[in-house]
Amino acid sequence: HSKDIDNLRIHDNVIGPALSAVSGVGARATGTRFVYRNLFDLREPIAGYRPGVGAEVFRFGHLFKGDVGAGPFYFYQNTVLVTDAKAQAISMLFRAAPKPGVPIQPRWFLNNVVVVEPAGANRGVGEGRPLSFVPDDADAGSAVPADDQALRSDGNLWVRGQAGKAPAFRCISNRGRCRHKAFADLRSLASSTGFETHSELAESAGFAPGPNHARSGVGARISPTSKARGRGVRLPTHLPDSRAGDEARPDAGARPVADPPLFVGRFGREGY
Repeated sequence: HSKDIDNLRIHDNVIGPALSAVSGVGARATGTRFVYRNLFDLREPIAGYRPGVGAEVFRFGHLFKGDVGAGPFYFYQNTVLVTDAKAQAISMLFRAAPKPGVPIQPRWFLNNVVVVEPAGANRGVGEGRPLSFVPDDADAGSAVPADDQALRSDGNLWVRGQAGKAPAFRCISNRGRCRHKAFADLRSLASSTGFETHSELAESAGFAPGPNHARSGVGARISPTSKARGRGVRLPTHLPDSRAGDEARPDAGARPVADPPLFVGRFGREGY
């Protein structure tokens, strides 16, 4: 959280379960942070409520908690697996707008695979819960994608297994500054805001068969036919591990199709 810690790189980890995988302090100045090529598996519930507060002690964790800090934040080439997300898949990345006259620091969400699962057979995702939020029209840089744009979200694969009733994306503003409050699909979102122009909304991530996650029966490597193949946008060379020399558009997600399973940490034996 210190402004003296610059060029912080968090990459090639398997993280989960957790109440909040990435958190920060929005009011405190920070250096530049890069979070890339990580697998966040938040599908397993974890103790999150005090006994006696409710009927259930366990709850599902979120990717982001609060804000992610006041400095530049780049989140790219990650795979995020969440259950009962309550619209927290990406919204926190764009939540805290600066004070008037203060430039918005870059916040980029590029080339990720985000899979949102229902919490149970009878609890479909989308009962008033969008997959994610986007910034409102008053935030600078929210109209045209560009390498120097402050706020970007593109080249992602969004997966919602059950369509539900809610629109896929919704404007984050509660101050009535958005031309469009909700977006049912990526085409309308892209044409109105410039976000998610090269992204995909699907019902399945198309993970490859092979060593499987013990609890869910599916790993986190994309198959040759996955819609994550070639879904990503070219990353600027100033981002670590941008692989800018690739001729084709990169795959989305943390584990490209050609990579072997990742055997590390608490879940190493489960064969991601």
